[in-house]
Amino acid sequence: MSSPEVSYSFLTPQSFLERSAYVFRNKHAVVYRQQQWAYPEFAARVNQLASALRGWGLRKGDRVAFLCPNIPPLLEAHFGVPLAGGVLVAMNTRLSPDDIRYILNDCGARLLWRQHLHYRGGTDYLQTPCCARGGCHRHPGRKTG
Repeated sequence: MSSPEVSYSFLTPQSFLERSAYVFRNKHAVVYRQQQWAYPEFAARVNQLASALRGWGLRKGDRVAFLCPNIPPLLEAHFGVPLAGGVLVAMNTRLSPDDIRYILNDCGARLLWRQHLHYRGGTDYLQTPCCARGGCHRHPGRKTG
């Protein structure tokens, strides 16, 4: 007796999102406070992020650090960074500046996206450069240390 042929494809976050954008066109993918995005809108935002990351020079296997609370940009990063070929390093916003600096240096992040964070008496909580390895567009030549 011969076995029937089976067709299958691997489920990846990108294929899941692509299929959901097609199948659930009118369903909400994200609801955050007063904002709502249907699956096609969410997929478009993810694709915009991936395109921007590649435009900023992200190469396959580069790490992208995200320092922000659990808000829509972090969710978009979970799909957009791998879509661009990168590896997401999601960091907890409650880490100390020394811990953040250590993680950035240890993981070798090429890019850092951060939500502006105000804690501890209303001052900027993050006192580290906004980009690991060699500075960034805001701090050229500045190094983490």
